[in-house]
Amino acid sequence: MTTKERKDILISFVMCGRNDDYLGNFKYRITTALNYFARNAEKIGQLERVEIVVVDWNSEQEPLSKALALNAPARIITNFVIVPPEIAKRYHKYPGENINPHIALNAGIRRAEGRYVFLIPADGLISSFSLHNLFHALENKSSLVFDPQKSFLTISRKLIPWQFFKSQPSIEEVERFLQLHSRYLSVDKYFYWLCGGYGAIGLSKILWERLRGLDESLGGWGWSDLELGLRSNLEIPSVDLSFFGVEVFDIQSPKFVRNDQKIFTGIPVSANIEKNHETWGLSKESITNDKVNKTSTQGSVESRYGNLSEDLFQKVVITNFADWQKAFFGVEKDKLNTKDVFALWVIYCCGQLKIIDRSFEFGITDHFPSQTLISVNPGIEIFGIWNSTATKNTDPITSFESNVKKNPFNGYFHIFPGNEKNIFENLQHLFSFKVTFDLVLLHISNCDSPRQKIDFFVDSLNEESFLILNFSESQMFLSTLRHIQTNFSSLIVLPFQKYKTILCIKLPYDKQNLQPPISRFFAEATKIFRKEFKIFFITQSLLKFGKLFYDKVLKRYRPFLPF
Repeated sequence: MTTKERKDILISFVMCGRNDDYLGNFKYRITTALNYFARNAEKIGQLERVEIVVVDWNSEQEPLSKALALNAPARIITNFVIVPPEIAKRYHKYPGENINPHIALNAGIRRAEGRYVFLIPADGLISSFSLHNLFHALENKSSLVFDPQKSFLTISRKLIPWQFFKSQPSIEEVERFLQLHSRYLSVDKYFYWLCGGYGAIGLSKILWERLRGLDESLGGWGWSDLELGLRSNLEIPSVDLSFFGVEVFDIQSPKFVRNDQKIFTGIPVSANIEKNHETWGLSKESITNDKVNKTSTQGSVESRYGNLSEDLFQKVVITNFADWQKAFFGVEKDKLNTKDVFALWVIYCCGQLKIIDRSFEFGITDHFPSQTLISVNPGIEIFGIWNSTATKNTDPITSFESNVKKNPFNGYFHIFPGNEKNIFENLQHLFSFKVTFDLVLLHISNCDSPRQKIDFFVDSLNEESFLILNFSESQMFLSTLRHIQTNFSSLIVLPFQKYKTILCIKLPYDKQNLQPPISRFFAEATKIFRKEFKIFFITQSLLKFGKLFYDKVLKRYRPFLPF
């Protein structure tokens, strides 16, 4: 079934982009958004009544319709409007500009088939619940005090930490994240009657034609949404759809990555509701529509920071260190022994190699491991056991709650009180799929029987993941090390006897070739810890230590590591 064969399309969503790496791994992000949206439209029984128009502007490589791997529902409802470089470049306003989003979106609006047309970011996500409510409102099935066909409709957006998407989660993982985390996500500030910071804005197709779209005299990013809102205010009432339970989720762009051209010239607002020439939206240009190539495959998974330059990568590391440092302010130095701090240091090093999306801590005693992980990924899911009989003088719940405010936390925190008797069964009940972790931290004392725990958590590790074992006694450290080396030959095992800590690394790659560079990386990191960390910690100069760690370890070994 094609879009043209579907006669009663209620809603068209229009987005624009090009086949490049805008803000990192753009093809993955737009593919995820399209597949997620289409699956949700199918889930609520409205697949035949929606369409997505993707304006592919100035792609100098293969067009997006050939580069994206869409699922079956998305292939049905997605139309690509292809504006090739020879046409696109005639409409660029500034030197070096590679996309004119205003004209691109207008081209999509003019070619949309829906009775309502919404503009949405290319990586914006709409849940099945929001989509259901949007249909309900637009079809006037509620007791509305406004006419949606004669209103300017805005949808707010919640921001998802960018770190969550760096590991390229499936749409099932995205759905789980949104269902569990949405209440903790920050809402972008915007004035709905001005449109800035929107999740989506929409009008009936009739009103779009009357407004003649976005102001095509503009270039760069910015201002066009505000101009549209002010111009529409002349005659069209604005209505925010949050009351109806409609929202968009968008990826929060890291400040150190954004380098797009922001142009704001203070252009005066038109006194007329119409803008542009009657040929707006490239109506006279010979541009083609295309459907996705069903045999295309999604690009390879990029590394932890994708194609960031070395300068930007350094800023990431130093930023993470600044956030990590906040967790230690005000801590009495004698309450953190060297062994425990070293375990935190290993956690931090792992977090610099790979985004940790889900962690488990066995034997929670304080908030520091969690704070270390939050400094690297504020959207992390943290699970842990708190044995109140073993930690009578510790209250990790209050401790976590009070200290988590030091860093932004948009994740999910779940504590299992009591002991580990039924932990494995209870843990699995929290997931609708096999539970897996990126990092597991086990605090092991002499009274523990660690082998069952270790066997379970090794099996629950993801393809690229870490298991950190922290011991109170040397004898238990040595016996557990022998157990791991004997029974888990596929793991890379790095023992740190001085600190009674074992790091196990699980990789889907050739262990023999990767053991040497990984071992050297952690050996150099340990050497710096031994020589410098205590001095920097006492003087609260962890930022300087972060720069030292980057220069002497990460910069040297990053090209040789597989994460």
